[in-house]
Amino acid sequence: MKVVYKYPIVFEHEQSIFLPVDLKPLSVQLQDDVFCLWALTDGESQLRFRQLWIIGTGHKEVEDNAEWIGTVQKGSYVWHFFLGPLI
Repeated sequence: MKVVYKYPIVFEHEQSIFLPVDLKPLSVQLQDDVFCLWALTDGESQLRFRQLWIIGTGHKEVEDNAEWIGTVQKGSYVWHFFLGPLI
């Protein structure tokens, strides 16, 4: 059985985060001024590092192996969130 979990995201343009290997991203949004990823997982899956990129519109090329997981508007900025493969 899958459960929806929330993962707060530190605002750094490039970082590695510890996530379940069976993670299925659902949404990235702001909650109380904190970027958060909501995703489906069984809650018991092995954890591994994945690369996370937060890219502003027109600021940087997107890696070929990046998976788009969401776009969030904050004020006049638009941020696009991408996950890389398991590390």
